[in-house]
Amino acid sequence: MGRILALVSLVLAACPQQTAPQERSERTPRDAAPATPTAPATPTATAAAAALPPPSPSAPAVGAPAVGAPAVGAPARRPHTVPRADLGTGEKLPRHGIVLHTFGMAGESTITIDADAGTLRTWASLMGKPRPRVRTRKLPAAAIARLVALATAAWIEEPTGPMAVATDIREDLYVVDGDDGFFLQGHPIDAFHAPTGRPAAARAVEALYRAAR
Repeated sequence: MGRILALVSLVLAACPQQTAPQERSERTPRDAAPATPTAPATPTATAAAAALPPPSPSAPAVGAPAVGAPAVGAPARRPHTVPRADLGTGEKLPRHGIVLHTFGMAGESTITIDADAGTLRTWASLMGKPRPRVRTRKLPAAAIARLVALATAAWIEEPTGPMAVATDIREDLYVVDGDDGFFLQGHPIDAFHAPTGRPAAARAVEALYRAAR
């Protein structure tokens, strides 16, 4: 009996021992979901991205109006503008145009440019004449545009010095654009080619006299 147990012990010692496979907690590559391939970045895209500056925390968002910027389509207000209602004149002003009223020893006269009607109207009340002289005529669109441009330049002009001074003459210049207006008075405005602090206004008045001849 002892010999049998010894033989069994020798047989068991000679046989290799098998161990149960351990379960793996991780998933095998066959069970894992396939990764989505990513396209490599092109050199052009990489260079463009590198050239972009870092965003500034104080910069407004793209498309947002800057603080203090005027609304889109809002016209800039011209300097020296007064409401049409505040011109305080008995002149018959056109909706859009120019009026020059001149006073002198020989009488008074007005030149009216109506930009909407495309007309030039002159009115003159002279000493020794029984009644005023009135004349209205059409002007070419280019001539109207030139006169309006000269008057607008006088409107926005900043004076650089005093105007010429003469006795017994006064010129009142009105420029109107809808509800906006401009007024300038001089003794006279027209410098008659003398030095003046309002050269744009002098050119506008000279052009009105030439057009009315």
